[in-house]
Amino acid sequence: MGLTDEQKLKIINKDLLVEDLSDSQLGEFCEYANSQYRAGYPVISDDDYDFIYLKALRKRVPGHKIFKSIEPEIIPFSEEKNTYS
Repeated sequence: MGLTDEQKLKIINKDLLVEDLSDSQLGEFCEYANSQYRAGYPVISDDDYDFIYLKALRKRVPGHKIFKSIEPEIIPFSEEKNTYS
C-alpha cells in the first residue's frame, strides 16, 4: 500500500521522520516530492529533499530508481554572484 495523503502531510510537517519510514515509503515520498517540485509545487525545501530524504534513501537503497531518473536542473547553480554594471 502506498503513502496516504495524511502520511505525506505528516512527513512534510516533520511529524513523521525519515527513521519512521520503511525503505519503500521513503522512496515513494522522494518520488512524490520530486514530482511536486517539477510541477512547480514544492512540498519541502530543496535542502530537506537533498540532505535529509535523498541522503537517507541513497544510504538505505543506493540502487533506487529515483537516482537514475531525476532530471538535471535547467539553470546550473554557481557559487559566484552575478554583478551588473
